[in-house]
Amino acid sequence: MKKNKKILIFLLILIGIIYRVIFANFLPITFDEAVTYYLSKSFNVKQIIELSRFEVIPPLLNIIYKILIFCKTELCVRWIFVVLNLITFFYLVKLTNNFIFTLLFFIFNTYLTYHGSIARMHSLNIFLSSALFYHFIKFFERDKIKDVVLFFLYSVALSLNFYPAIVLILTFFIIWFIFRNRAAADNKAILIFFLIFSFIVFVLFIYFVLPSKLYDKVSKLRFPTGIISLYIPFSFCFSETIKYSELKSYKFILFLLLISPVFYLVVNAIKRNMSDFKFKVILLVVFVSYFVIFVLSFKIPKLLFSPKYVIWLYPGFLYVLIKGIEEVKKGFRIFFSLLFIFVNIFGAYHILYNNPEDWKKIYNIVRSNFQEYDLVFFDIGALYYPFNFYNTHIPTDKLIKLNGDITVFNKESIKSCKRIWLISGHNWSREWKYKELIAKIAKVLMDFKIGEIEIILFEK
Repeated sequence: MKKNKKILIFLLILIGIIYRVIFANFLPITFDEAVTYYLSKSFNVKQIIELSRFEVIPPLLNIIYKILIFCKTELCVRWIFVVLNLITFFYLVKLTNNFIFTLLFFIFNTYLTYHGSIARMHSLNIFLSSALFYHFIKFFERDKIKDVVLFFLYSVALSLNFYPAIVLILTFFIIWFIFRNRAAADNKAILIFFLIFSFIVFVLFIYFVLPSKLYDKVSKLRFPTGIISLYIPFSFCFSETIKYSELKSYKFILFLLLISPVFYLVVNAIKRNMSDFKFKVILLVVFVSYFVIFVLSFKIPKLLFSPKYVIWLYPGFLYVLIKGIEEVKKGFRIFFSLLFIFVNIFGAYHILYNNPEDWKKIYNIVRSNFQEYDLVFFDIGALYYPFNFYNTHIPTDKLIKLNGDITVFNKESIKSCKRIWLISGHNWSREWKYKELIAKIAKVLMDFKIGEIEIILFEK
């Protein structure tokens, strides 16, 4: 019987590995991945760090690309992030002490699989925050200097990966200070760590954040309503099967139906476990961190622009969710597990077959219809990078990067061409500028969309 159980567990872990490799290998490269790939390959480490001072881009991700990405395929770009995502599982098991439900929620969690496989900062956030939650709890369970050292190293890495996640580390300090008399680890060592870390955060702010004019870059963005506070746990459980923008439609009813059992499990966990010290600490870390981010988001809206920006709270949320499901009747556990699996399988299908920016498909369509005297314009120059990631046949001098200022549009560049491809989108809403400008000298042959990307072919 034990042998059969071990075989089942091995098969489930294997399914989880295959599931993530499928995502990493078959999902077309994203806009952000392609930009990061070309940026890291175009500059040395010193230049990358210097660039981070003037853009809202922490340097760690670009340095990882520079050092660990060796070739130009989807899986090659993402391999290290897939590996770290799988290591995350073992940290989560140690944190929750529930192998079965952690395995279940880890394997079939489309949101965690997608953001864990995509080579972006959010994948690193999942891994680093899981490690931090685990080692922080160990402060109160054992006296080992390795917990303090690893907590310190992971904290620095998280800070260099995603600036808002510094809130999580500062919250850890507040919670430790409140319960420091319960700590088994050396409080002096922990205090020294937090003092050193505070100095590092100060240096980061002065050197990286201050020159970037962060507020000017994000203050004009749309601020989500308070419903985002419910949408975040919904996404953590059921992926973005219902988009945040769709909550204004009839899908809000479906959203309420799906979030209700999640809300019930969280409330049930809180009611039954507040006397448990570990639960209380993790719950406080999650709520205090989120409250700080929620308040700050009124000044810096992008902090809550999407659940992925607080994905570093996922380990704490998972712990609370599992505690809630452990306390309910077997029938409800089975119901919620089946609901979780079914919705996430649907979410996986939705992501794989309804990609909002399928650059591989976009490139193949343009390539199959490209002629000798064609030019390809990108209404935002950065769209060139995911397109060119797949480019093997179209000469790069035929790919023209445009910008948001049509006054610098070089009409001379299109005199020698017979047809013009205009590729636009990715939520910038500037495509109409160049569309109207080019339409004055050429007629539209084709105009269609692939996901959120519009492709227009003009003929002079």
